[in-house]
Amino acid sequence: MPRNLRLQVLALGATRIQMVWILVKEAKLPLLAGVMAGFGGVISEVGASIMVGGNIQGYSRVLTTATVMETSRGNLDIAIEPSSKRIKEAS
Repeated sequence: MPRNLRLQVLALGATRIQMVWILVKEAKLPLLAGVMAGFGGVISEVGASIMVGGNIQGYSRVLTTATVMETSRGNLDIAIEPSSKRIKEAS
């Protein structure tokens, strides 16, 4: 996006809300690219954890794999439990 676009929009008499709306419309594709890159990073992290860490219950279950597996089963309370334990241990 051009650096002076904000000033140009304001000079043409747009309100702040109109300015924000125009800037968001102009930045739509870069924002979408950022969201897609973030989603790709999350998916690759889960895939790598499953491949490297395995999913043998009671033997080798990494935090990411356990959270994904329990969430897919609908056990949200069990899926959140390991994460909350780790956060409590860290603090």
